Amino acid sequence: MREIALDSFPMKEGGCKESFTAWRNSPTEKNYVMMMNCMKAHREYYQPVIAPSEASGKKFKEELEAFFMPSKEDLKLPEEEREEESIRRVFEFMKGGPCKEIF
Repeated sequence: MREIALDSFPMKEGGCKESFTAWRNSPTEKNYVMMMNCMKAHREYYQPVIAPSEASGKKFKEELEAFFMPSKEDLKLPEEEREEESIRRVFEFMKGGPCKEIF
């Protein structure tokens, strides 16, 4: 695996240098969330870093919905209900198969 030179990483500059440093020094989920929230608050500077993550997340959500919500009836649900139902179906699916213990 290729290591990233964190000292030259563009996130060490801009409005989120403190949260980036906190995450770099202690890569916990809490510090990651804090850094991501900061980046979203300073979107104009961090957009090149945020955009690929958001695009892949949107694509992933679309793919999950296409797999778990395939019928035309599913698509008629209001968006919030459709999202909840999709999540419920994913959880139900994950209860089976070889990864159920980890899930």
